[in-house]
Amino acid sequence: MFLQEACLRNLTYAAPLYVNIKEETMITDPRMPENREKAILNEIFDEDDLKYDPEETSYDVEKIPVMLKLTFYVLQGLDDKSLYALNECPYDQSGYFIINGSEKVLIAQERMMFMFLKNHCLHLNIYIYSFTAEIKSAIEKGSKLISSLMIKLLAKTAEK
Repeated sequence: MFLQEACLRNLTYAAPLYVNIKEETMITDPRMPENREKAILNEIFDEDDLKYDPEETSYDVEKIPVMLKLTFYVLQGLDDKSLYALNECPYDQSGYFIINGSEKVLIAQERMMFMFLKNHCLHLNIYIYSFTAEIKSAIEKGSKLISSLMIKLLAKTAEK
């Protein structure tokens, strides 16, 4: 599936995520003294039965969206003529995903942490305040302003 097809058919441009799981089975020897409690009574194993038997299986976990113009992008490395032949734009910017037929972009957001105490310790005598504490609080959802409270402790050498 190409990018244009994913956009027109409202599909997600994604790649399957596979996980390789290795199953290991070890059969204990009942003749060993430490395995006598674990082994079934009156059962005799040959040396051929005491095998280490690894099996590796690949499981399809999920499909994850692929960012355009990265290494997993199917059209990576094609020239302009080949892209035009596939109805793709060679000037298309990279760095976005196609999810349900629409372009999605990841945007980093920084959110200030509220309801915390920030303490500034100033131990030099040239400052007026030896300690300041700033407390900011806001509701998690809503548009109310942030309320701020600042507490300052005067230094011993400061004049009033």
